[in-house]
Amino acid sequence: MTRRTRPSSASVLSAVTALVCGVLAAVVLMASPAQAASFSNAAPITIADAPCGGAVGQGSPYPSNIVVSGLTGTVSDVNVTLNGVTHPFQGDLEILLVSPLGCSSNLVLLSDAGTGALDNATVTFDDAAAGQAPQNTPWPPGTYKPSNYTELTGADPFPPPAPTPSANTALASFNGIAPNGTWSLYVLDDGCGDAGSITGGWSIDITTAALPSTTTVVTSSLNPSRTGQSVTFTATVTSSGNPVTTGTVTFTQGATVLASNVAVNASGQATFTTSGLTQGNHLVTATYNPNASFNTSSGSVNQRVDNNTVVTGNVYCNTGPITINDNGPSFPYPSNIFVTGAPTTLGIVTVTLKNVTHSFAGDVEAMLVGPTGQNLVFLSDAGTAGVSNVTATFDDAAAGPLPQNGAWAAPNTTVTADPTNYAELQADTFPAPAPAPSAATTLAAFTGTNPNGTWSLYVKDDGAPDIGSIAGGWCITLTTSDTTPPSVTITQAGGQTDPTSTSPVNFTATFDEPVSGFTGADVSFAGSTAPGTLVATVTGGPSLYNIAVSGMTGSGLVVVGIPAGAVVDGASNPNSASVNTDSSVLFRSRQSLPAVVTGSVNWKLRDVLSGSGPPTVTFTYGTTPLVPIMGDWDGNGTKTAGTFERGVFKLNNANDSSAADITFTFGNPRGFPVVGDWNGDGIDDVAVFAAGTWETRLTGAGTLGSFSFGPALNWPTVVPVAGDWDGDGVDGIGVYNLSGGGPLGQWNLRETASAGAPQRTFTFGGSGQYPVTGDWDADGTDGIGTKTMSGSLWTLRDTASGAGDTETINFGAANDFPLVWRN
Repeated sequence: MTRRTRPSSASVLSAVTALVCGVLAAVVLMASPAQAASFSNAAPITIADAPCGGAVGQGSPYPSNIVVSGLTGTVSDVNVTLNGVTHPFQGDLEILLVSPLGCSSNLVLLSDAGTGALDNATVTFDDAAAGQAPQNTPWPPGTYKPSNYTELTGADPFPPPAPTPSANTALASFNGIAPNGTWSLYVLDDGCGDAGSITGGWSIDITTAALPSTTTVVTSSLNPSRTGQSVTFTATVTSSGNPVTTGTVTFTQGATVLASNVAVNASGQATFTTSGLTQGNHLVTATYNPNASFNTSSGSVNQRVDNNTVVTGNVYCNTGPITINDNGPSFPYPSNIFVTGAPTTLGIVTVTLKNVTHSFAGDVEAMLVGPTGQNLVFLSDAGTAGVSNVTATFDDAAAGPLPQNGAWAAPNTTVTADPTNYAELQADTFPAPAPAPSAATTLAAFTGTNPNGTWSLYVKDDGAPDIGSIAGGWCITLTTSDTTPPSVTITQAGGQTDPTSTSPVNFTATFDEPVSGFTGADVSFAGSTAPGTLVATVTGGPSLYNIAVSGMTGSGLVVVGIPAGAVVDGASNPNSASVNTDSSVLFRSRQSLPAVVTGSVNWKLRDVLSGSGPPTVTFTYGTTPLVPIMGDWDGNGTKTAGTFERGVFKLNNANDSSAADITFTFGNPRGFPVVGDWNGDGIDDVAVFAAGTWETRLTGAGTLGSFSFGPALNWPTVVPVAGDWDGDGVDGIGVYNLSGGGPLGQWNLRETASAGAPQRTFTFGGSGQYPVTGDWDADGTDGIGTKTMSGSLWTLRDTASGAGDTETINFGAANDFPLVWRN
């Protein structure tokens, strides 16, 4: 075989796998610019005559092969030439070309074309020819398109090892495949009575196209990262700006394969995730592996990995070892420590190198760089001997520097020294990324700077031939100079309702830095209107505290604050006064308290529900004759005075002698007033009872409706009452038999203000005992009680039932009208 070719440029070999008739075969692909070459096999092919009766005559050899090698790129054009073709009948010739891929990568070049003879003819098959060889007339030697005509007997009969002929009709069907490998020509005679030959063998002309170039870019999901953190490296492969969606990528670090043959996705991306990178700089390279469609390319990213900083009080350490390489920078270079949450002004810093070992200590040089850029060479040219497992602390307050001559210290010991930088013949230099050394000579260079951020240690060896290590890593100790007072903001605690009837009331105090000494005694209640002795209980810390306030004996605002100087921070700075963004909660006392009215206009209120004693609040309100009532008319939690007179309600939002705040006409002028919260909105409403008929009204909304409940009798034979009997926040109604209507002292109650049968019936009280209702134990459920009309004795039960414990108090006098209020 001979080969002629134009010169080609240097290329990169790549192994590409092709599926050949179900068998994997290795094909060598050269990835470089376009080429054109001709390959030939001059050995003659003898064409045996087909025996009569349907069999075919095979060429010999069968097949005739040409091995193509050294081409780059992929096929862009193929032409085939037959040299010295002799046959008495052209139409008997059947010729099949098979590419190195085999299987369906084949083409019938000639079949059943022509009726003439060929004598030592040269015949070329080229897609660019003017036309096919004719089917039913003789054709001369020349160049033709592939000429495959349908046979009467069906498909072209190529026996094995030839593959089944494909449906391809043009040589262009080979475009895009790898050219190198064995091309096979199968020749047959499918008619009896004649034989032939191809005395000069055959040749194949192949032109290849250059593979498209690619670009690979690598990115990191987290750079820099910390040891143990998961980092994903993403390689994005493009060609002419478009994603490459086929092929694979291999990730490496130096000679180490991190992940191989990772398939690219529809976005042209391949990823590799690891959490196993050690401290230091890692050059991670992603290489797009060359294939039959695209050229190779690679990209890299420098991944920085740092150890997690270990914090103990004001000592910050990187415990990772540092390898001191001979006559060059250490690894890692630099080693970093991360400081967060420290006060913003640095006073003093010291540096400790732990477990230093080196065969000649004078070669070790170390520079410290602070978060704001200040730097200090604190170790250079100290010692003329080796050092073994010595821990050295550098402190401006030490007795002196390390020695210039001799040893630092005995093996396995510790030493403390001033920063030690002896003059050299040449100034200290540190390779990038270290900054140029400053002229500073003490660690005071860092005083006054903000210590929060990254501290970097650059270590190098400046002489050969020796190495070493700092096996225990390094630490810095920070003493801050803090003059800023801590600030504090007070807000309602999460989940705290406002208004509330629940004690304690909770607030959150948030300091901008840790503080100490904060107790309940430091809490101010200035601006609070809730009665009682308020007490604060403080929990939490050191920056976030909960303030729980209790001790309220009545309704009103609970307001908290923290005065200046209550606590101190770590630098003994006292706090500034609190900023109160939402530091008040309206407390509504649930406990009902006794009240009486003498002569219709003299009101007496007591703010405790026990024992006996004089009134706490007294005032006059209203005129005679009238019926006194009390209710929470404005929803502030306090029940205040009101009157009903011949259908006119006059309500006061304060327990004093001021004029009525609310006046309206409602109900039967001959009826008796009742107060209750009919819709559960926290504001009391009114009703008028007359002869078993109830007329109800919602505050601010007008008439609610009327219905019948109780006997058709009037007050005072029966007394209408109201209360939240079941604790659902909505008041129900009832009637009490004071002097008639049934057994005296009998209660008939409903849990809503509506018509219907009694839901609770029991006896409590009796003749001469006037009914009262209220939440005596502040549990959200109203109980019952009576006051003797001829005296001052109140008998109370915490539930609206005929059984249970009772308590008694003494308040008022004979013939005083009993009421219930809430402060």
